[in-house]
Amino acid sequence: MESALAVPRPPPHDPGTPALSVVDMHTGGEPLRIVLAGCPEVVGPTLLAKRRYMRQHLDHVRRRLMFEPRGHRDMYGAVLVQSELPDAHLGVLFLHNEGYSSMCGHAVLALGRFALDFGLVPVPPAGSREARVNIHCPCGLVAAFVACEDGRSRGPVRFHSVPAFVLATA
Repeated sequence: MESALAVPRPPPHDPGTPALSVVDMHTGGEPLRIVLAGCPEVVGPTLLAKRRYMRQHLDHVRRRLMFEPRGHRDMYGAVLVQSELPDAHLGVLFLHNEGYSSMCGHAVLALGRFALDFGLVPVPPAGSREARVNIHCPCGLVAAFVACEDGRSRGPVRFHSVPAFVLATA
């Protein structure tokens, strides 16, 4: 007997609007949408130049990812880019509903786990309990430390951010 339900075909896709492939993660309920594919090339010699380029030429991608109907007011995003820093495993541009930011702690925690589980960093040696993931953020190089077992993320993630200092006191 044939099924009465027919699986509809998706609507035609406008080739002028590339499909974006993303992975949605969360850290303690805080969302992070990581762009895997479909984002036009973000050009520039440095990470900060790439952020300027994205703001000036590709802001429609940010709006498409962060705003309704695909996003929401608390959505946060990450576009992975090449870093100019030799010690970085990956570079990242942070997106949110109001624009771009220099750092996001919950995103770094999720990206550390993502980078290990998606093979963006070398598999740690057998028996390792933690993997280091160097993430070049607009604020600088941030090291995430991902608890792992057999080369996969397991348990907590922590990070060391860029140095901070007091510029002036009241």
